[in-house]
Amino acid sequence: MIITAVERQETHPHRYNIYLDGEYAFSVHEDILVKHRLLKGGVLESRSIESVLRDEERQKAYHASLRYMSGRPRSEKEVRDRLTAKGFEEETIVSVLHQLNHEGYLDDREFARMWAEQRVHSRKKGRLSVVRELRRKGIGKDRIQEALSQLDEQIEADHAYRLLSSRWLKLSGEYRTKKQKLLAYLFRKGYTRSVIQQAIRQWNEAHPEDPL
Repeated sequence: MIITAVERQETHPHRYNIYLDGEYAFSVHEDILVKHRLLKGGVLESRSIESVLRDEERQKAYHASLRYMSGRPRSEKEVRDRLTAKGFEEETIVSVLHQLNHEGYLDDREFARMWAEQRVHSRKKGRLSVVRELRRKGIGKDRIQEALSQLDEQIEADHAYRLLSSRWLKLSGEYRTKKQKLLAYLFRKGYTRSVIQQAIRQWNEAHPEDPL
């Protein structure tokens, strides 16, 4: 088949419509246009068209991934799930994930480190909560442990104490019920038993008149 026309799209200037034998056939990104030298007068066989469309599909998946990651860092599983939901085939997804890893856009080790730091330092979450969240995002056990090992344990303990102090002063009712609610709250925030016990000891030392 002969390429009889190559037209730039008005609404998407980086995309081109390709006409074969006088009829519209498909559209491609300009990178694919250049890669396959899709010029007016060129000849395309069925095998060549399949190659063009396969590369175009990878290009779409690649740009969809970059848009998805533009808001915040993503884990590899998050990107995979996103591309799957958009209907891309497994072969295309594997190829794009490999490219994103090679280019440094995807890095589960760095993602885990940044996520753990942000959740503990900014969101005042305990490490148990971080572990649960990273598991849901497809991060492996070793990388989770590596991320946790880089956390400042004192910052986590300080946050636990501040949350305990603030929550305890807001609770009302019978002592036993109040303490159960307090402990449940701290566990939901993801703090370990040892961190909670440390916060309780710190409270008792500072408030001997109102011990926990």
